[in-house]
Amino acid sequence: MNNLIALFSSFLISAAFGQVTLLDTQFDFGTLSRLDQNYADFRLKNESKKEAVIFRVEAPSHVDVNFSSKKILPDSTVHIRLAYNPTIKGDFNESFKIYLSAWDKPKTIQLKGEATFSFDKFIPCPDFSTDPAGSLRPFSITARTLNNIPIDFAEISIFKGGRSCGKYFTDQNGEAELMLNAGRYFFSISGKDTSIYVNATNDHLVAFIDIEKDQVPLEDIENRNIEVEKELILEATEESSREEEITEEDLVLPLSKFKPNNLVFLVDVSTSMKHNGKLDLLKVAMVNLVDALRDVDRFTLISYAGESGVIMKTEENLDKQRCIRAIMGLSAGGRTDGTKAINRAGMAAQVSFIEGGNNQIILATDGAFNEGADKAQKLSAKFKRKGVFTSVLGIKCGNYTSHEMQELASMGGGNYIPLNNIKDAERKLLEEVKIRSMRAAKVEP
Repeated sequence: MNNLIALFSSFLISAAFGQVTLLDTQFDFGTLSRLDQNYADFRLKNESKKEAVIFRVEAPSHVDVNFSSKKILPDSTVHIRLAYNPTIKGDFNESFKIYLSAWDKPKTIQLKGEATFSFDKFIPCPDFSTDPAGSLRPFSITARTLNNIPIDFAEISIFKGGRSCGKYFTDQNGEAELMLNAGRYFFSISGKDTSIYVNATNDHLVAFIDIEKDQVPLEDIENRNIEVEKELILEATEESSREEEITEEDLVLPLSKFKPNNLVFLVDVSTSMKHNGKLDLLKVAMVNLVDALRDVDRFTLISYAGESGVIMKTEENLDKQRCIRAIMGLSAGGRTDGTKAINRAGMAAQVSFIEGGNNQIILATDGAFNEGADKAQKLSAKFKRKGVFTSVLGIKCGNYTSHEMQELASMGGGNYIPLNNIKDAERKLLEEVKIRSMRAAKVEP
């Protein structure tokens, strides 16, 4: 009886405190240089009616810890901020335990990335009073020709994790003044793109563009920029969603014209994909496609860099937000070994096979396989015979690499799609899926 009472009491305590949720479990710095922001924020949300307390975060001496508050009031969110000071150059992946009054067991958060330096002076974690979590900060962009002439009305597209943050235009001095949250962004300025980490140090981007002054039609650029900023501020301060009725005619892929898709994305996350904004460009293309998919479509995401791994898989009732979160969480680092990954992708496509649908592997990579190219082609040909076709997205590939990827796509019965800039990312992947899934036209008797 006493054991039963103890068990019941334990259940009551768990029910009272069990709704404190760790919203963020890991942060990937990517390539961390001395100029990059060295800290990350992790959110704790208290959805219960009881106050909770953060006891401690177990962290070594080279990781500084700060709290927006140690008390987590009911229906509130607090932030834990970890500043990482690399002790050696190279890859790092470290985990830290958080102890809360609301939890029976500690939960784990993770910091990872690749350090280009080792610290010679400890960089303290900034106080929340001077740098509030999620705060917007000024960021400016300058667009100039190679002759250092300002480019007015240069179009600036901004993306974060593959999601569009809106478009801006430079003024008559070739300048654009923005407000952005800290984080990694992908910028496309009149066709020239780059990825940088925006923080208190990296607050200005200069783009030298090999074109004459843009011939964009004149419009009220200042008002347009203000409207985009309002949208960004709204996104930064509110988390809301709205369900809308979508008719068949409004869909990008109406079922009357396009068969159901069984798409298996095989994404190269080797170290080379970190550079030149390649992975960020791919994320834009993938998010743009997912936005157009329907409930009947199936989506599998597999990454490969040495060992391949299934990140997520959907069978029915496609959850777009879950797919997009998985895409946004992709990070690069490792050695390319695509042959095993193609075999795994083919098997995943067969498990989710849709009779009469488009069953397709989409290999996204910036380079040739280190080994096993012939075997990869044979595998793609084998899956083609089973009704699974392989297309290749070439992310800023060179001529030699493009040739090898074209051969692989040909053997797999698919197409080679070069992805070199933001305009490619916004249309080419979706066009490929449309081509593969288009229903045959009915012939009138």
